[in-house]
Amino acid sequence: FSSCWTCRERRIKCDERPISCNNCERAKRTCAGYDVRLIWATDERGKPVKRS
Repeated sequence: FSSCWTCRERRIKCDERPISCNNCERAKRTCAGYDVRLIWATDERGKPVKRS
């Protein structure tokens, strides 16, 4: 994963510039950054999925 979270959500190519990428600056959006986000697997009711 190398795109910022804003570009990833918009599904556009990110130039990966530090602090704020060009796409976010041009669109006047807040660049959400490049840090890792943990996403927990849940079922359709929102309950965690058990893995064995």
